[in-house]
Amino acid sequence: QKGFYTRIDSSTLGCYDAVQDGGISLESKIPPPLQEGFLWDFAEVFRGSGHLSQGHREAGLSVHPGFDISDGEVGDVLAASTFLSIIGLICRRVVRVWHVAPVRTTFGTLRRPRLRSKLEPFGFNPCEPATSLGNRFAIRGGFILFLCHFYGLICSIEQPRGSVMYRLDIYQMILQFGFFSVTFPFCSWGTPFQKLSWWLGNNPFLCKLRSSCSCGQKGAHFRVQGTFDSKRLRQFSRLCKPSANAVFDRSPQLGEHVARFSGAYPKPLCAFIAKQNRLRILQSDDLEHRSPVRPFSRP
Repeated sequence: QKGFYTRIDSSTLGCYDAVQDGGISLESKIPPPLQEGFLWDFAEVFRGSGHLSQGHREAGLSVHPGFDISDGEVGDVLAASTFLSIIGLICRRVVRVWHVAPVRTTFGTLRRPRLRSKLEPFGFNPCEPATSLGNRFAIRGGFILFLCHFYGLICSIEQPRGSVMYRLDIYQMILQFGFFSVTFPFCSWGTPFQKLSWWLGNNPFLCKLRSSCSCGQKGAHFRVQGTFDSKRLRQFSRLCKPSANAVFDRSPQLGEHVARFSGAYPKPLCAFIAKQNRLRILQSDDLEHRSPVRPFSRP
């Protein structure tokens, strides 16, 4: 957004026209102030499979294309141009709800050897390339939450339960803002594996997600390790409730890594989260309608 000005012709001919009442064209009108309002209801950073965006779209909400590293330069959150685009969308307040899921490079429990711990979440050696990359993703994700909080937007972030990312100072400060902390297993949403998920958000309706394993397979869940062979593929498909297509929108491929396939959010979970965000949006609209009109001011 930029300012608007009327150009004054200071040439000799312009002075003559001004005397003859022709110096300023009456057809040139200053445009009215730009009032965009909300253009999208939901946007996802580190989009991944896109199941969460699709769930919001199916709930009748308008969804921004989102950002993901697989999109190349336009989706790389570490690129200055991409990150400034995200900051611009937040500061203009054109997206109501944001969700962030930073790449779990070294914060989870699957990485061996471990590069972090609960006491050293920033890394044993922050200058080590993989550790440094993970820190950059984590800090940018936290900064997005900071901006959303101060601009009055709904936001959430997700990590595996074993991640130490939320122990970083930036997330400890975010928790002091009143963000809700919720953990729940994916097996409650039809997956054969338990996979505990940990969410922070400022939408109180997401607290409904808080739960423990209730799938009936406690202690005998499908293990997230290795690849899918024919035997494990049959076992996986049998344990998906109601089916792999209903939960993940597709079936695993032979030889596909289990950890990679399990990274997608279950579709029933996404539909539930979209419903809770929609309720929060409607609640926010009601509060805005009851709030007093902003008093007139002059810059």
